[in-house]
Amino acid sequence: MRWALPFIALVAAAVAANTAAQADLDATREAARRGDHARAYRELVPLARAGDVDAQYYLGGLYYKGEGVEQDYRKAVEWFGRSADRGNAKAQTDLAQCYLFGFGVERDSEIAVTWYRRAAAQGYAPAALNLATLVFSGTGTEGDLVEAHVWATIAMSKFGGEDYESAVRIRTSTARLLPPAKLEEAHRRVREWRPVPEKP
Repeated sequence: MRWALPFIALVAAAVAANTAAQADLDATREAARRGDHARAYRELVPLARAGDVDAQYYLGGLYYKGEGVEQDYRKAVEWFGRSADRGNAKAQTDLAQCYLFGFGVERDSEIAVTWYRRAAAQGYAPAALNLATLVFSGTGTEGDLVEAHVWATIAMSKFGGEDYESAVRIRTSTARLLPPAKLEEAHRRVREWRPVPEKP
């Protein structure tokens, strides 16, 4: 096992680098919380360019909101897209929102639904609620009351407040419209559902 020591050293170096990157990201988030968006922007750029998925997402958010940098929806979409491609559910949801409303990209509700599906499959409640809404109305996808019921129920299980109430409205509406066998199918799908995180 001559390779064991170099391998252990390599793993230790990777863990140390990852810990340092997380510390940098935590400090950057703290700067943003304090309202120092310019500093957050400066510190996020090298992390995002180095491939840090969370930094890419946060950098996209700064461009989206115009915090610490001039607002630029196209750059927001670019950074959300990089993070979303690597499985970040929050980035997938924000990218879907950009496609849904045409911020920085041509409006395309079908692409929005695709990104919402990926994020919702990971158990991210905002994506589940938005997906339930679109599937219920048939926007960007074929209307499906069973699927809308499923995603609304999943969103309800993770939300409180106004978002919870929105999910309840969709779930209640679908329950009224579905025949008993289809409603039971929806309940079964909720019971069997498990989040499936994407690997970066």
